[in-house]
Formats: sequence, structure tokens, C-alpha cells
Amino acid sequence: GSLTQDGAANIEPTPKDSLEMLKNNFDEEEGRRSIVVEEENARNTVSRLRSTEGQQVRDEADARAQYANDAAKFEAEQQELLAQQKSQHEDDQRRLQTQY
Repeated sequence: GSLTQDGAANIEPTPKDSLEMLKNNFDEEEGRRSIVVEEENARNTVSRLRSTEGQQVRDEADARAQYANDAAKFEAEQQELLAQQKSQHEDDQRRLQTQY
């Protein structure tokens, strides 16, 4: 290279060097960007899994509540039926007793 005014060697980067530097900067930048994207994807996946998990937990709780509700309703209907049968039976007994 030529010498500058103060006599220092003037090291001009060749077009090839410049291109190489640009490419390295670009690769570094791309690398950083893809890491950021990966982290973002991972965060989204985790939060999606968390909300899915949360939804499953809520669904299971709803299902359990529904089941308990149905069971209670069924139990009440059974009691009601038994009471009706018992009272019917007692009526029949009274009727039979009054006939004889």
C-alpha cells in the first residue's frame, strides 16, 4: 500500500476483505437474530403448553364437577324413587288392612 501523509502504511482493505468483513458481520447478526427467534419460539411454546395444561386442568375440574353434580342428582332421584315406593307400599298395606 501507499504511505499516508504521516508516513504510516495505508492499509486499505481490498474489496475481497470488505466483502468478507460484511459477510462475517452479517453472519454474526443472523446468528444473533436466529438465537433471538429461537428463544422467542421456545418462550411461546412454553406459554402455549402452560395454557394448554391450564385448560386441561380446568376441563378436568369441570368434568369432575359435572360428574359429582350428576351423581348427586342421580342419588337424589334414587332417594325420591325409594321414598315413593315406600309410601306406595305403606298405602298398599293400609288398603289391604282396611279390606280385611
